[in-house]
Amino acid sequence: MPDYSDFEYHRVQRIFYRSARNLALTAVVIAPWLFGSAEPWAYLFVCVISAASLGLFLLSKVCFPERRVMARALSVTLVLMLLMVLAQLITIPNFLARIFNPMTVEAGAVRDGLFRQMGVNEVLPEGFLNRQWSCISSVPMATHSALFLLVGYLGVFVVFSNAIRSWAHIKWITTTILVSSFIMVVLSLAHKFSGVAPEKIFWFHMPRYPGAVFGPFTNRNHFAFHLLMVFSMALALFCSSLPDIKKEWLSDWREQMAWIDSQLASQIVLIGFSLALFGAAIFISLSRGAVVSLLVATGLVWIILSRTKERSGGRLILWTTISLVLALTVWMGWEPVFSRLGSLVGVIKDPLSDTRAVITRDTMLLLKDFPVLGCGFGSFKHVFPIYQGMTLGSGIFLHAHNDWAQLFAEGGILCGCTFLVALMFFFRTICRHYPDAIRRARRYVMCLVFGIIAVMLHSFLDYSLHKPANAFLLSAMCGLAVATVHMSAVWDSDVDSDHEEGKHILRLWDLKARLIPLVVLVLLAILASMELSCLRRAVAFERFGYAERLIEKVEDPGVLNRTVQSALTEVDLIKSGDTCSPGMLREISADLVRWSLSEKIDIELRAQLAQKALQVSALSVYYAPTDYLGWLWLGRAQVVQGQWANGALCLERAKELRPYGLDVVLFEYN
Repeated sequence: MPDYSDFEYHRVQRIFYRSARNLALTAVVIAPWLFGSAEPWAYLFVCVISAASLGLFLLSKVCFPERRVMARALSVTLVLMLLMVLAQLITIPNFLARIFNPMTVEAGAVRDGLFRQMGVNEVLPEGFLNRQWSCISSVPMATHSALFLLVGYLGVFVVFSNAIRSWAHIKWITTTILVSSFIMVVLSLAHKFSGVAPEKIFWFHMPRYPGAVFGPFTNRNHFAFHLLMVFSMALALFCSSLPDIKKEWLSDWREQMAWIDSQLASQIVLIGFSLALFGAAIFISLSRGAVVSLLVATGLVWIILSRTKERSGGRLILWTTISLVLALTVWMGWEPVFSRLGSLVGVIKDPLSDTRAVITRDTMLLLKDFPVLGCGFGSFKHVFPIYQGMTLGSGIFLHAHNDWAQLFAEGGILCGCTFLVALMFFFRTICRHYPDAIRRARRYVMCLVFGIIAVMLHSFLDYSLHKPANAFLLSAMCGLAVATVHMSAVWDSDVDSDHEEGKHILRLWDLKARLIPLVVLVLLAILASMELSCLRRAVAFERFGYAERLIEKVEDPGVLNRTVQSALTEVDLIKSGDTCSPGMLREISADLVRWSLSEKIDIELRAQLAQKALQVSALSVYYAPTDYLGWLWLGRAQVVQGQWANGALCLERAKELRPYGLDVVLFEYN
């Protein structure tokens, strides 16, 4: 082992921690700007940054293992949950897989039989069919993506909870997030009130699945969910600055007036204005769930404050904040807000008439059929249509409008209860160390808990945590809360406390303390290499989408054919890996089928498109045999090649898997 001096030893460790913090902060800040990180290329890019941050932290633990991990029980529980998700991806014999997920095995058997009957096995890679082993997850490729995201969230939490060593770090991280969010909210409100291109994000980006666009998110509820957390962080920074005001407050009124011109006073005013803007934007978003969650969380915090020593000051802050938020909301336009909130009366009178309640009820049917380990994380949209009741009609639902219900449906009782245990450990850590924390740390943590409670309530009404930008910010908040609550009076300094703690004599190598993070680091490196491979294909998919938009506009035959050829090159790159997204492949097959029927494209190229559509749609069905849309496009690809009998077989299978009452046809004729 190298013989570091105390200064060199401390400096190297600080470099690791500083780099890990900055990378984790970068991931949290850029995630919402990448259109909520909802697209594969965006969330994979952010996950790579988060994995690099976690890798640096693990490397520091390998080199300097003497410092214990914060919230160890919580971290171990979250790792255990990741192992359960990994267990969904392990291939086991079919007779064992039937115990956990009989539908997957049966769907795979039906798929293999139909593929052999149609001769589709000729266009698939060798060895894809007749496998006697299956995964517990219904759609393993979707679970791969979910695993990447969960590791990214865990990385942000672990780095923030362990690599933050002083109050200066907390102020810097919080301020950076708030400044970025302030700019985002200003642009979002300007876009909303401008009335220009309301279906686009920030006037220029057309999302793949458009909705009620607000800010960088495709859904106003997800934007409001993000603002709930930002609002609590602004409130935390505001309240934690009050001890500094009291310390600097002077008795003479002339000195008090002069103090108003100080830097601290200016910061307080800016934070207060940002706090009011964030709260007003939640109301202006017209998200009923966010408004109700904000009000309920405010009531809970009010009750908690009434039992603390700081109840008078806390109530004054709450009343002032509420007054500022309401005043700014009225100024920007109160009529749509009150009209939207008035619609809650109908929901209260008949809760089951609300679509969210119906989706939650149907989602729990998945838990009934997959009680142990669920249907597989990320596979909801490929399995839910089978359970979709007549009340929901023919709509396509990518997520349950209830994050808690979807957690249990995709992870089963084991994963769901493990997450609840992790949540219990989190609040136990906060409650245990809260009395010993410094005063401003207690105020900061109290406000963060306010935001966490609000988003927990909101998660019963929407699927906002399935927008990676929201989940990354929530992970950062939990990490900040754990790090802050551990700050005792000894840490009450803006100087990096690592300098004082680094004056230990470096102990001898501890095999156990170094071996565990080393093994985790190796596994993380393997996972990161897979993420980079998936990111490469996701970027190719975006280039394919650009070629698709170009093909719709190009009139020159030569340019059109060259553009189609370049799109086919991207298709070959996308389907070359072993972890292709079935949804991505299905969208590609739909475009290839349409292009093969276009008379503008050269006839030889159209034949190539038809053959490629058959290959891609077959892969889509192979990876997601329970998705009726995959079977439908496979049938259409068969018909394009003149295989009407095979197309009819695919159509019959699609009808078996479709939502109740939905009429599916191969082609619509005018």
